[in-house]
Amino acid sequence: MTFLVDTINPNGTLMTPINGTIYNVNQNFSANISDNVGLKNATVFIYNASNYLTNQTTTNTPTNPITALIGIVVNLADNVYTWFYQIFDFAGNSFTTNNNTVTIDKTLPIVSIITLTPNPAQYTIDNIIFNWTATDLHLDDAYFNVTNSSGAIIISNNRTHWLNISAATFPVPDDYTFIVWANDTAGNNASTPSILGVVTVIDTTAPSLNITVPINNSYYSASSVNVTLTLLSYDPSNVTSAWWTENGTTNHTINVVNNVTGTFDMIWNQSTGSQSYNIQICVKDKYLNQKCEYRYITFTIPAPEITSGGSAGFVIATQNYTGNRTVSNLFNIETPGLIKFFNNILNWGAYKMNPKNQTFGLITVWAIIFCLIFIIPINNFFSKRIKLRREFK
Repeated sequence: MTFLVDTINPNGTLMTPINGTIYNVNQNFSANISDNVGLKNATVFIYNASNYLTNQTTTNTPTNPITALIGIVVNLADNVYTWFYQIFDFAGNSFTTNNNTVTIDKTLPIVSIITLTPNPAQYTIDNIIFNWTATDLHLDDAYFNVTNSSGAIIISNNRTHWLNISAATFPVPDDYTFIVWANDTAGNNASTPSILGVVTVIDTTAPSLNITVPINNSYYSASSVNVTLTLLSYDPSNVTSAWWTENGTTNHTINVVNNVTGTFDMIWNQSTGSQSYNIQICVKDKYLNQKCEYRYITFTIPAPEITSGGSAGFVIATQNYTGNRTVSNLFNIETPGLIKFFNNILNWGAYKMNPKNQTFGLITVWAIIFCLIFIIPINNFFSKRIKLRREFK
């Protein structure tokens, strides 16, 4: 009878996880094993950093293979582990592999915003103080980004943990979001919630307002007046409304698209007398900052005339009495003119009265004086609105 004596030990090589690596998921602890006659089983031993046996699992090879690739997935908590395989054949020979280490890290980095002030911050005035932290046993990288409300990046991948950010960094009043990102060598990633990093840069300055027309203290003479309002207004947070009022009463809206620029019509229809208006032009931005400018303008209506009937070509001067008055009112109110008439009565030529579009022919100075003395009882004739113009021969 012949007996086979097997004195050769099995062999084995550790495959995964690779020695000295770090992972954030469960690992397949595998080995490539062999024997000259046939394998019986292999057992994996896993110890944590405290040298506590965390896992021991045996894999049988019932078909007695000469070679085999074996492995087992083990659920491990965060720690640093040492592991190896012990291999047996049917002759009782064994082999223990070398030790490998692996780190399991399933914990996310901890990121925090410590300081984000002032909030709100004043546009172009306040620098923003930003202080943040990121911690992890195996931290690989940490940085922060800043975006505006449209998602555009204002600051990218800045790794400074404390900094004083210039107000000029923020181009317009807006909501800016600071987000801190961190990742570790195991592949874990973390970020601060966006809602915790929002700082509002507000606009506390009123919009600019430049009015080129009308000029203050402008004078217009017509019964229907179309005054062109020309203005330019700008605000970094955009002008959201604009209007003008007359004497603090009626509001007239000016169309606004982001900022205001252009010309707008202000129309008056006037039936009697002269009238002055205080015009207020205002603009307002998103944050309710308001700027107003004022213009004072006067309107009069040209009146009918009393003109001299002197010879054409000898008129050397003209003086108009402005305003809308009846003949009697004109002479009573313009007393200096009336006195001048009497003082210079022999030097004045003939006059004619043109109430509205009617002509009454030549009337001597004495006739005018007569009319002035006796006109009040006959008010129906001279109650028309007229204006006096003196002409010298």
